[in-house]
Amino acid sequence: MSSSAPFSPAPITPCSSHTPPASDLSIPPVKVTRLGCGLPKMLCFDRYSFVVGGLIGEGGFGRVISALLEGTNKWYAIKIICKRRQYGTSGPGRIGIFYERDVMRQADCYNLPFVNRLLASWDDSEHVYLVMPLYQRNLISWIRERELYTIECYDNILQVATVELIQSLEALWSTGYIHRDIKPDNIMQDRNGHLILCDFGLAIPITHPPSPLVGTLCYMAPEIQSSDPVRYTHKSDIWSLGVVLLEMHLRRSMSYFGSCIDCTDNEILQQVQHRTINFNAIHDDLARDLIRSMLQRDPERRCTLNEIKQHPYFEIKCWDSSRRQRMSDEDVSSPMRFPKAVELKPSCPPVYSSLNYESICQGLTEDAENTHMYSHISVRFLDQGVIPRF
Repeated sequence: MSSSAPFSPAPITPCSSHTPPASDLSIPPVKVTRLGCGLPKMLCFDRYSFVVGGLIGEGGFGRVISALLEGTNKWYAIKIICKRRQYGTSGPGRIGIFYERDVMRQADCYNLPFVNRLLASWDDSEHVYLVMPLYQRNLISWIRERELYTIECYDNILQVATVELIQSLEALWSTGYIHRDIKPDNIMQDRNGHLILCDFGLAIPITHPPSPLVGTLCYMAPEIQSSDPVRYTHKSDIWSLGVVLLEMHLRRSMSYFGSCIDCTDNEILQQVQHRTINFNAIHDDLARDLIRSMLQRDPERRCTLNEIKQHPYFEIKCWDSSRRQRMSDEDVSSPMRFPKAVELKPSCPPVYSSLNYESICQGLTEDAENTHMYSHISVRFLDQGVIPRF
C-alpha cells in the first residue's frame, strides 16, 4: 500500500564526467547497497544509467523515485522493492513481486487502456527495480484542480473520467488479476489528462485462495472486512471504485469513510459497515443510481461490470470515443520509452496462466533467509519474454 504524492522533477544536468557519448550509454555501474539512509545518486543496469531525481512515495516494502535516463531528457518512475522486507514476510509476500510485474508486463504487451505499464525490470542482491512511466499528478490533485469548475463542465469531465476508470478495471481483470487496493492515491493522471490505474503491489490472480486482509480500510468492501481469511472477488474491486467515484462526484479530496489520520481503524470499519451514505448529495440522478448500485453492502446485490457499462448514465458513444481519444493521443500511457534493446515484450499466453500458486509458495518458503531461492520461478518468467537479469 504505497502512498504516491505528486512530484515535479527539477531539470537535472548530469555531470560531464558521467555523460556518455550519444551513441554509447555504457557507464561503469554504480553499486547501490543501502537505501535506508537516503536516496542513491545513480542507478545502473545493463548499459543504462539513471540519475535519481527525488522520492515520489514510500511504502512498507520499498520506495518509488523519479529518475532521468542519462544521456536523454526522459524521466521515469522506478519502484525499488527491498527483498529483505518483502521476501522475509512469507511465500505470498515474495510471489507478490511477480504478480505486480506480470500485470504491468501484460499491460505493455497488449496495449491495455488506462493501466500502468512496465518498461524494464532488474534486480541486485538487495533490491528489485521496476521501471514505469512517470506521472505528475494523482486523482486527489485531479479533484482539487476542478473544485472551481461549473457543475455542467464538471459533469461532462466526470463522465469521461468514469469511463476511463471502468475501462482500466476491465483491462486489469482481462490479465487475470484483481487489484485489491483501488483508491485515489493509486490512480494517476498522464500528460494528456487521462486517468491511469497504478500500483499493483497487492494484486492477485482471480483464482487465488483465501488470504489475509490487505488494502486500505476506507476503500475496502464490507464483506472483506468481516471475514478472515478473505476471498477477494471482482465485487470487492467494484466497491472500491464506487467509493472513488462517490468522492469524485462530491469533489472530496479526503476519504468519505474517514482516514487513518483522523479515525482509528475500528471507527473506519464501523463507518464502512453502518454509515448511511448520502447519495442525495450527488445532484445527477443517473450518476447517483450508478454509484448506489456499486456501493451495495451485500455483494450479491452489487452490480457487475457489464451492468455498469450498460447503465443509462453512459451514452453509448462514450465507450468508443474514449478509446479513440486515447489512441489518437501521442504515447498516452507511456510517454517515455526505452530503446528497443531493453523493452519488455512478453509473449502470449499471459504469464499468470503458467503459475501454480501453492507449489511456488512452497518453494519460496523452504529458505526464507536466502533471497536467491527463486530460480525456478525466474525460469517461468524468462521463457515468456526478454527480461534483463531478473
